[in-house]
Amino acid sequence: MTLRELKNTLAGMWGYEDASLLPDQDQADLTQWINEALAECYSPVGPARKRGEWAERYFSVLLPGPLSVTLGLTQGSTAITVTGGTLDPRYAGSFVTIGDRVFRYAGKDESLNDHLLQPWPDETGSYAAVVYHSAVELPADVVDVAEQPTVVSVGPLYPVPGAAGEILLRTSASTDFIAEGRGYLRSMLRRRFSDDLTIDTGDPYYYHVDSASIRPTITPRRRLHVYPAPDRKVVIEGRAAIMPPRLSNDNDVPALPGDGLVFDMASSVLLPIAREILVLNSKGRRFEGDAKLIAMAAERARSRLKDMARPQRARGLRVVPRPGW
Repeated sequence: MTLRELKNTLAGMWGYEDASLLPDQDQADLTQWINEALAECYSPVGPARKRGEWAERYFSVLLPGPLSVTLGLTQGSTAITVTGGTLDPRYAGSFVTIGDRVFRYAGKDESLNDHLLQPWPDETGSYAAVVYHSAVELPADVVDVAEQPTVVSVGPLYPVPGAAGEILLRTSASTDFIAEGRGYLRSMLRRRFSDDLTIDTGDPYYYHVDSASIRPTITPRRRLHVYPAPDRKVVIEGRAAIMPPRLSNDNDVPALPGDGLVFDMASSVLLPIAREILVLNSKGRRFEGDAKLIAMAAERARSRLKDMARPQRARGLRVVPRPGW
């Protein structure tokens, strides 16, 4: 079913044969509700719902090797000028080493000027730097990384719990002292960055996915971070849960499983959910149907959606490496 056919079907619940006869705002509402129903098909609502494996896709990203450049830095500012290379904003979040200091590349602002995440603390001037491409933006439709990514020709990556976990990997345990009153000192464990090793480099072993905005302008986007920072060009592949492209043109067809001959998910699942959303938003509008029957049909559609979550029933034995491997 096309978007136009879906809108016409919903318009019939208000007593119209064609959605084009509705006011512009009502037409826009129908489009919005259909897209809400489509989003629910990809990402079911509620703790008992399970996302279908068909709502995932494979992805691959390239992380270039280290890039040696000269940076023009201003004391107290995050803005930088780059000589000897070009920085790609897709790799925002990557490490930048300047001497024995470690910074992060924050991407470009609206004027396409490059920035670091942290301000430069030393004197204004030009400094040699190395950019380690340890982070990359994931495609815009990616919601989360569904399974363990793999560095092609190297091996799987292992998850750490976010950016804080990466910091633990970069630091080592040490002891410090804290005052407890009356001149007494008590030793305490404190993790510190090593003086002779700012970041580890080599084949990546760990990963985490971060969605906190890092660019100078607010741009919510998921980024894949790896550690150690790659010391050469690497390709990472994985599988990610995605959200569907928005339906906007009348001839757009929702991306759903089903061949339209034996089974059409658009009419069997998406449409009942869209009808329920319409009923919930039809206060003061022309709807005289039975809301309870509409809700029952929507729940039946959600049950069918749940049954389609897993394409392979038999899972077999769990495969794990032997101890010591």
